[in-house]
Amino acid sequence: MATGLLVGCTSGTNTTSGTDAATASTRASSAPEANRPGEPACTQPAVQKAAQQAAAVYGETIAGLEGFHCSGNFAYADADEQEQGNVNSVTLLFKASGTRWVPVNRGTYCQNGSVPKAIYAGACETQ
Repeated sequence: MATGLLVGCTSGTNTTSGTDAATASTRASSAPEANRPGEPACTQPAVQKAAQQAAAVYGETIAGLEGFHCSGNFAYADADEQEQGNVNSVTLLFKASGTRWVPVNRGTYCQNGSVPKAIYAGACETQ
């Protein structure tokens, strides 16, 4: 398996926690809001495209998303990564870059406090 996607991954089924209802800035897969001009869309197709691009760098594919959430300039996805016939659940972190999501290192951004509180637990506290 490639190291780039495995930072904080788990094997088996990964579940997504619900959106923090008290946090209005969180955009979730169950109720995506329109993106503002110059920002990436918080939609399943936009996040899945970013996940697929991240996986392709390592010769892997994304079989599907279990869930995703966005807040501020960050989004994360619980994805099913497929490599050589095996499917593993991974958590991927993305940062906004113009109108698209770009994969970033979870360890770096989770440790330096950049990930918004609204999505921190789901994005950073998974194994």
